[in-house]
Amino acid sequence: MSTGLLTCDVIMPNRNYGAYLHEAISSALNQEGFHTHVILSDDASSDDSLEVARSFAADRVTVISHAEQIGLPAARNSSIRRSTSALFGFLDSDDVWPRDRLLHLHDSLQGRTDTIATGVAVEFSGTSAHPTVQRRREAVRNLSCALVPRDVLSLVGSFDEGLQYGDTVDWSARAANLGVSYITIDHVVTLRRIHDKNMSRMIASEPSDYLQIVRRYRKSRSV
Repeated sequence: MSTGLLTCDVIMPNRNYGAYLHEAISSALNQEGFHTHVILSDDASSDDSLEVARSFAADRVTVISHAEQIGLPAARNSSIRRSTSALFGFLDSDDVWPRDRLLHLHDSLQGRTDTIATGVAVEFSGTSAHPTVQRRREAVRNLSCALVPRDVLSLVGSFDEGLQYGDTVDWSARAANLGVSYITIDHVVTLRRIHDKNMSRMIASEPSDYLQIVRRYRKSRSV
């Protein structure tokens, strides 16, 4: 039955972020003006992530459970394969979306299906209800801050499962190489939680994937 609302599929990979998962999913489901569907791909979590995810209504949250670890790029791809919407958001399972996020990004697109809309991220610690702001990151071309039309996702393709980290950076670089346009708005669209298990900390200690991405696109530009 149609609700008359805009629709968006929310792609959410997860591994052992059960402590933050309920808040992340809730923020995706409670978007103003949108009927959202979270497609969570759990990458062999050993905590209570699956229990948390399955506590939500099955028609709002699809849970894909992988018994063996496949990596975040493959987890993202498995969620995308189950998607049906014309619009996509990408939410890390320890982050939070403001309630007006999708409306602001959607309005900026003005019906265009060949363009990515992005906004501002705020990094915080503590709870989203009472956050301690660490840093405001101005509008960036980062998928965690983006609303992506299906036409763009189809053009750019899936995430590189050969990369352990940096798959979203690689995807964004591919989009740029293909001439995909970006619209940036001066509005906070993502609250990025800072904690001792952040994936970004792991990435900083293992930069090889990023070096591979830099070499890949430096070479493509020189051809």
